[in-house]
Amino acid sequence: MSENGKGDRRDVAVNSFDVLKEYDVLMHDILEDVQRVVSGVEVDLDELVLKISKALDTKSFEEVLPAQMGQFFEHDAVGFQNQIVAFLGFMKNDLDVTNRMNLRIDDLKDQVRILKGNWECYRLVLEDLILRTDASTTNRLDSGKPIENLIESLVFRAKEKCSGRHLEIATSPDLGELKKIKLANPYGFIFNFLQNCFSNAVDTNVKASKFKLSISIDGDNCIFEFSDNGIGMSDDIQKKIWRKGFSGKNGRGLGLADVPERASGFGSSASVESSPNSNPGGEEWATKFVLKAPILKE
Repeated sequence: MSENGKGDRRDVAVNSFDVLKEYDVLMHDILEDVQRVVSGVEVDLDELVLKISKALDTKSFEEVLPAQMGQFFEHDAVGFQNQIVAFLGFMKNDLDVTNRMNLRIDDLKDQVRILKGNWECYRLVLEDLILRTDASTTNRLDSGKPIENLIESLVFRAKEKCSGRHLEIATSPDLGELKKIKLANPYGFIFNFLQNCFSNAVDTNVKASKFKLSISIDGDNCIFEFSDNGIGMSDDIQKKIWRKGFSGKNGRGLGLADVPERASGFGSSASVESSPNSNPGGEEWATKFVLKAPILKE
């Protein structure tokens, strides 16, 4: 995870997914061990510290991606990477033999919660960045798995981005049932699209005070919706937001670039419903982003 200089970038089609899976196995191994410590289960702490050191010594995934993905990595992934590196460092320090006698379990519990949340988000974003380079690849991190981790990651990120403002989360059927379904779309694409919607909506220029993340089932599709009560968008702006380089907040215009076309390639659809809002921050919803993703049949 380190930022210790950049070597030759690897061929994304050959082994980027393999490298990501290696990172994923190591991180989940660390998270499971730390959770055991929190739960009072005996763990070899010296071995755990070595695993954390190994994770900290791995190269930044930016070096694994093709050069043209560097700007997307900086836009979508680097914040998660920085949080992961920071909290791995905290854990390593707290679990070190010189400090473990003063280990505070409540602190460690918070650290593992934040680390897990950021790792699950990061791995999904990285999957999407790999797919941006090679949309034809059939590799998937969570292929054939239920969307439980995807939903938990979306809720974690939405709560983080909307902190201090009203956030409503609605699910139908109930959350327990929703988590069991499987989708044909790559989960990284779904997550990265919606997390960019979160980031755009909380910008101060949008003037939104409340947000709603809704996940539901409609026939053969799972519907993801994210709404805000900000300033809204004109028809002209709604057409422009999908263009690479267009930004309404002095950004780089990368987060929503080509989303409808990419969604269509995965057999889904992405759209926006909005109109200018004369009372931003009021009771009425102004903008809603919608992603329809086909449910995978058993």
